[in-house]
Amino acid sequence: MNPNFPLIGTSRRSDLVRELLTQIPPTSRPFKTSRSNCLPPGMFADTVIDQMRTPLIVLDQELCVVYANQAAEQLVSNTRQHIYGHSIFDWVQVEETSLRSQLSEALSGVPLFHRRATLWIAPNKQVLSDYSITSYEQSAGKYLLLEILPFDRFARIERSDERRSRTDQMHELARGVAHEIKNPLGGILGSAQLLERELQSDEQRDYTGIIIDEVQRLRRMVDQMLMPGSLPSFEPTNVHEVVEHGLRIVGLSDYEGIDFQREYDPSLPLIAADGEMLIQAVLNVLRNAVEAVARAPAPRIRVRSCITPTLTINGQMHRQVISIHIQDNGCGVPAELHDSLFLPLTKGKNGGTGLGLSIAHHAISIHGGMIEFRSAHGDTCFTIHLPVTKAENGT
Repeated sequence: MNPNFPLIGTSRRSDLVRELLTQIPPTSRPFKTSRSNCLPPGMFADTVIDQMRTPLIVLDQELCVVYANQAAEQLVSNTRQHIYGHSIFDWVQVEETSLRSQLSEALSGVPLFHRRATLWIAPNKQVLSDYSITSYEQSAGKYLLLEILPFDRFARIERSDERRSRTDQMHELARGVAHEIKNPLGGILGSAQLLERELQSDEQRDYTGIIIDEVQRLRRMVDQMLMPGSLPSFEPTNVHEVVEHGLRIVGLSDYEGIDFQREYDPSLPLIAADGEMLIQAVLNVLRNAVEAVARAPAPRIRVRSCITPTLTINGQMHRQVISIHIQDNGCGVPAELHDSLFLPLTKGKNGGTGLGLSIAHHAISIHGGMIEFRSAHGDTCFTIHLPVTKAENGT
């Protein structure tokens, strides 16, 4: 603990949080009011705290969770209904020190702040964070406010924004180069085809055949770089239908022996999206996973969908985001490709064009979403995040 660093618990922001918390009954639930344009004090405070990006957890004197905001739900990857009533130690542990002794000390009225601590979040997530513990009183008794400021969350947001900016710049550059290449390719292809008709020798036709095949390959690559060629058409879209379409296409190929596992959240809402673009994005990620597990002894690809609450994408906070996790037990992404994986022409395998993940990234970006990944040998997961938007025709 750094005594020269100002305590979060004594900041004006935390004073405001504690004041708002006194207006929320522990384990509160939203309640109705006859005036639709007015929120009662408890609901207003609950709404304000839920909008905060900092994970906030309130504990009673037994050190059990009695309140958590949406950022805390995201941190522990669980809903508050499952968190409430459980000991805080079921969800959070501190590696370097005893969290129990710190909480006990805070109950006596001493605010605590710890910098750069390693928190273990159930079931197996490790997070580097600052955190503070302060107490406040309510009519029902004394409570503790645990505020957690994860470094990795802000670093991930910064990396995502930087990657998106670089990828968009490279994509525009690649599109410009592709436009310049496409016209002369048409001339070369036409000339080679005319020349082939004039040749009498099969051996000479072999040479023109090579030219024609290679030019057509380059044209297909250029067409991929120029996709999408038209504006997206947003319609109410079921993401599970998109994923299943991609899985069917992958299943038609010769990929016997791969164990495809599905774990879908049936409560996911429809979103306004271009279904064709999403299918292409999901298909490209699936194909990447299929290639990765080619040499795995028991190849497995697991597709899971869920709602992620309160996620920041490209500087904008979204209350609800649909997340599609595509996990495989393949060889993993080489470390040297981590920073450039979504850039055009980045090749992770022999025979690839280096455009699949770039196209997927661009398609998801058009929808206001993002793709991120974590990778290790035997455990790689690509996650597509899509903000929940109003699913109406023409939106």
